Amino acid sequence: MTGVESINLDKNICQRYVQTKTNLIKKGKPTGDFDLWVACTCLEYNLTLTTRNLKHYENIDQLKTRCV
Repeated sequence: MTGVESINLDKNICQRYVQTKTNLIKKGKPTGDFDLWVACTCLEYNLTLTTRNLKHYENIDQLKTRCV
């Protein structure tokens, strides 16, 4: 595929995932694991997450999102 870059999970993304998941559970606002991995990757690389369903990501602090 041209124009697509793959990003591997690394230690920083994993740590961010655990912290974010813990915070969301404490708030009573858990998020699906796959959505959370995507969000934490975007946070780690300062990327804007483009999605059709903003509701899945609305409780994740500091995540930049864009609806398509």
